[in-house]
Amino acid sequence: MSVPRLGPDWSSGAQAFVDHWGNLRGDAVLPTSENFLDCVSPAYISRCYISEFVGDGAVVRFHGSALIEHWGVDLTGQGVHGERPPAFEEGMMTIFRSCASVPCGYVTRVVYGTSKNRKIQSEILQLPLAVKEGRSSRFVCHATQGTEVEFEEIATLHVATRASQWIDLGAGVPVRPPVELVWAP
Repeated sequence: MSVPRLGPDWSSGAQAFVDHWGNLRGDAVLPTSENFLDCVSPAYISRCYISEFVGDGAVVRFHGSALIEHWGVDLTGQGVHGERPPAFEEGMMTIFRSCASVPCGYVTRVVYGTSKNRKIQSEILQLPLAVKEGRSSRFVCHATQGTEVEFEEIATLHVATRASQWIDLGAGVPVRPPVELVWAP
C-alpha cells in the first residue's frame, strides 16, 4: 500500500513520520499498536504519544520523553487533554472519532505560548493504529517541533491553529473539514 503524501504545506519532518508509519503497515490499512512500538524509530519515539479511547474520552497509554519535557507533565494513564478547556477537549475528541470511523489521519499546525512568554510552532500528526478484536481505538500522535523550547521552558497554552487537514490513508476522509479547535475556558 502506498504511503500517504501530506503536500507542500507541511514540513519534511511531518512527512518523514507519515512515511515511517506507512512503512510499518505493510499491506494492511493500519499498522498495529504492537508493530509500531516494536519497530518505531528512535528518531520519533520521544516525540510521540499513544492514546486509547476510554468512555467518552481518551487516555494516554504511552507518553514520549520529549513531550513530557515540552509540557512539563507526564500524562501516561491520564486523559489526553489533561487540564485543557472542555471546548478544546470536545473538539479533539470529535477529530479522534472522525479519524477512527473512516479511518484517516489528521495533521495540524499550532502555535503555543510558553512559560517564557514566547510563541512556538508545532505540527501535530494523529494516525490510527490497528488493535486486536474487542480493544478500543488507538492513535499515535507525533509532534514535529518548528521552534525549539529553551532550557526550563514549557508550553503553557494553545494560542492558535494555523492549518489543519485530514490525511487520506486509502479509505478516504470525512466530508466535513476538521473542527476548529477553540481554547476557551
